[in-house]
Amino acid sequence: PRGHTYLPVEDLVHFGVSDSDLREARHTVEFKELMRFSVARCRAGFMRGRPLVRRVRPSLSVELEATIRGGLKVLDRIEARDYEVLTHRPELERRDMADIAARSLFNFGRRMLKRSR
Repeated sequence: PRGHTYLPVEDLVHFGVSDSDLREARHTVEFKELMRFSVARCRAGFMRGRPLVRRVRPSLSVELEATIRGGLKVLDRIEARDYEVLTHRPELERRDMADIAARSLFNFGRRMLKRSR
């Protein structure tokens, strides 16, 4: 949402990104490096959490996998736009959501078949 910063203050300080840079939507080299770091950290968190999909109850596993897939797709979009998120919000398109749902349900089915063996 406009006017809110979801980046840790210590990261802003470390990379030399000011409040005015954010308010004025300046896509500086420092901001780009901060976003590159933040995207990598977020992607690593999603990847670390991925094994949980197989450990939670089946009804939750589909939702968790879809959340991870959706998050990773948004990160891909951020990278594809050269980390420009101050003037353009990365969004998933309908075909992305359909792909995420289909893959999550397919993997759910595979897990259920493996369980029944």
